Amino acid sequence: MAFGGAGPLHACEAAARLDIPRVLVPPAPGVLCALGLLIADVAVDYSQSVMDIATDQRIAALAKDESDLRALAVRELEQENITGDQMRFAASLDMRYEGQAYELNIPFSDAAIAAFHTSHEETYGHAMRWRRTEIVNLRLKGSGIIDKPQFDATVETPHEAVPFSEKVSPLGGKIKLYERAALAAGAEFTGEALVFQMDSTTYLPSGWRAHVDGYLNLLLEPA
Repeated sequence: MAFGGAGPLHACEAAARLDIPRVLVPPAPGVLCALGLLIADVAVDYSQSVMDIATDQRIAALAKDESDLRALAVRELEQENITGDQMRFAASLDMRYEGQAYELNIPFSDAAIAAFHTSHEETYGHAMRWRRTEIVNLRLKGSGIIDKPQFDATVETPHEAVPFSEKVSPLGGKIKLYERAALAAGAEFTGEALVFQMDSTTYLPSGWRAHVDGYLNLLLEPA
């Protein structure tokens, strides 16, 4: 996937060197990250150091701390105009065997100790259920689920795209020029070509072909 203002200029050459058979250029490559920011869920993360031996009693006592962190998350999400029915919360514990220098993140529950042993076995191939475990951190992640835009595909009508102009290419021959906004679903053309739009420019080398899919992505492949 080629994105950013300059990414689509170099994508085909990079793909050829890496033996990648297809390049996808989204409709607005220059602002793809900004689009992702706008449609991403709101998230807040909290952590609280514990550094204590894990016991059923210690985990039960952490329920109060988890509740306090959740109250902080609610206030912060409300400041982002997230309502109660949009909020989601996930509490977890960073746990390890006593003396270890690395942790596994385990969902917060009364069964966290047993879950840690199981997770350790699945991750590293063994568990030491006779050994004491430590709780390093209590974590809480709060999410605000926002409404997402609907991206619907349009019907592709295969046709040869008509360039708005042709210029002499620095490599010799002609280079065709296209406006991205004028390329409808099903449009096809071959290189050498440039596709212009407000936020980026796509370069299609000679020997490559382009196809516009139903979501108005540009699909670039060697011809």
